[in-house]
Amino acid sequence: MTFHVHPDPQGSTTVDWQEGNFATPTTVPMRTIDSLIKEGAIPPPDLIKMDIQAGELAALKGAIGTLPSVRALHLETWIMQAYGGKIPLLVDLMVFLRPLYFRLFDLGTQFRTDTGALYSIDACFVNENFA
Repeated sequence: MTFHVHPDPQGSTTVDWQEGNFATPTTVPMRTIDSLIKEGAIPPPDLIKMDIQAGELAALKGAIGTLPSVRALHLETWIMQAYGGKIPLLVDLMVFLRPLYFRLFDLGTQFRTDTGALYSIDACFVNENFA
């Protein structure tokens, strides 16, 4: 997988965009949660926490077999587009998770621009099969 390393490492991401992008691309090995569990490298989790700079939806797709047994998700989500408009928003995550019985339960830390506009927020989803 190509990982784009930014001068400010907190902005590094797997999302590829060009506008204003000063990232250095590097190739890194990537594994899905499902593959790690299948091989016995990690046990199935009760909670998955992700803050992976707009890669949450892609990572959740790599955990599709694991998600039915997960009780809760804590995800960084986006309210406004960033990374060149190539990221899933909170509503996209909600649509993806709905058939898997995850419902938005609570909102957490908020991230705002210098002018105060909300652009990102942590969201907690609970699997209704365990609620």
